[in-house]
Amino acid sequence: DRRQALFGDVHVHTGLSFDAYIFGIRRTPDDAYRYALGEPIRHANGYDIQLRGGALDFYAVTDHAEYLGVLPAMDDAASPMSLIDYARDMFSTSRERIGAAFGRVFQSITTGVPIPEMNNEGQVRSGWAELQSSADRYYRPGHFTTFSGFEYTAQPGFGNLHRVVLFK
Repeated sequence: DRRQALFGDVHVHTGLSFDAYIFGIRRTPDDAYRYALGEPIRHANGYDIQLRGGALDFYAVTDHAEYLGVLPAMDDAASPMSLIDYARDMFSTSRERIGAAFGRVFQSITTGVPIPEMNNEGQVRSGWAELQSSADRYYRPGHFTTFSGFEYTAQPGFGNLHRVVLFK
């Protein structure tokens, strides 16, 4: 029926996105899909959150394509990316240090020029594989539709904001 309203969300970020991670989000794509299915998840501030009204009909975790999964790697002492000279600043308790380090990422996004030491293709591929496999795991034909997708954020001249790309 063409008049059936369906409810969902296609602009969802997890800890794989640079901006969500810097603001304390550590939830995974699996966590996001469980939330969309009506399960409670733990908020970054330490309390449970849950959708009212039950599960959604469709959902896509669309983390930022740029630097996908890179900030968690920079925050992992076992990763060589944690040795980037400003990695400690990115996760310090000083707002000024975080702001300066994050400013590099923001400038890169607004200019469209990648930061060489953060431009880790292997990390991005790993994050993309996680997004796709999570969407596949939670897809329930006829009940809950998931999409693999990402947010294209590069915005030279501030020309793009929140361009969500979904795949069939």
